[in-house]
This record gives sequence, structure tokens and C-alpha cells, in this order.
Amino acid sequence: LVFEPGDIDVGLFDSLLGLFQKPTFGILGNHDILFAAELAEKRGVRMLLNESDSIEIDGSLLTIAGVDDPRLYCNDSCERALSMRDPGAPTVMLAHSPQVYEEASQLEIDLMLSGHTHGGQVTLPGGLVFASRFKCLPEMVSGAWKYRSMSGFTSNGCGGCKLAYRLNAPADIAVHTLRTLR
Repeated sequence: LVFEPGDIDVGLFDSLLGLFQKPTFGILGNHDILFAAELAEKRGVRMLLNESDSIEIDGSLLTIAGVDDPRLYCNDSCERALSMRDPGAPTVMLAHSPQVYEEASQLEIDLMLSGHTHGGQVTLPGGLVFASRFKCLPEMVSGAWKYRSMSGFTSNGCGGCKLAYRLNAPADIAVHTLRTLR
């Protein structure tokens, strides 16, 4: 499944971007095309393609890193994404798929935010994941999780994959508010 530039509803895209405060960061997913990144960047979104950036919050630096999706193009590199990070700054990794959790945890990531799994899309009662195609631990398919010293969150998202329905994996759009601890 490859999208073309004409497949993107630019008006809807602009409306959605208007909901977020600046600075805004983004990454590509497994079905996104480079045109989507170009479109986002023209609208002020800092797209992170195996790279990082820093922002200052209340006098402290926070590194935001983004890693490419590991499945479709196989061009992901957490190490490359973090090569320019500020030493000692807390780091948030944006990763379309949680399957990069092992590499990310070895690179002192504080928080990894992911999607891709659709919450399992079809899960058994109690959140038991039916499919095993996600290449991550079952608890990483939906919601908050912890691996070694890294915290993580995987959003169910609002889309789907091949199936036009969900079972015990409700759609969501997660909004995270990061605050400094004093």
C-alpha cells in the first residue's frame, strides 16, 4: 500500500495541525510517503527522520528524537537518531513501531512513544493480543509499559489495517503533556 501526494486531504491535515501548540514534531509511519514529511515541514512541523532536536522548557533542555519505521523501508537507526542529542538531557523517542524498544532501551531513552499496532486491532477479552506480528512484547501493543529503565506508551491510533473493524482494541488519539519535575 503506497500513498500518492493526491491521497492526502490537505485541508484536513491543516485543520489537525491547528490543534497542536508549537513546537510540533513528527515522524513517518510505515505507509507514509516523503511528500507527507515535506507537507508537514512546510506547515512548521519538525519531521525527525532518524534525527533529533532539542527544546528548552523552563530553562532545561529536552531532546526529542525520531526514528524511521523499521518495517517497510528498513532504514531505522535509533543510534543515528540520537547522534546529535544533548548529553544529559532527558530524551523522548518517537518511533512509529514499538519494535525498536530493545535498541532504544540500550541508548538511555527516558520515554518512547509509539503507534503502529492499532492496539492489536483484534484482541481477546482482557487485552490478550491475538496477533504476534508486532515484534515486541505483548504489553507494548497498547498503552503504557516499561522496559528496563525506559518508559513507553503505544497508542492504538484511529486507523486500521486490512480489517474494517476492531475488537477489544478501541481507537484512540493519545495526548501527552510533559512537565519538568522540580
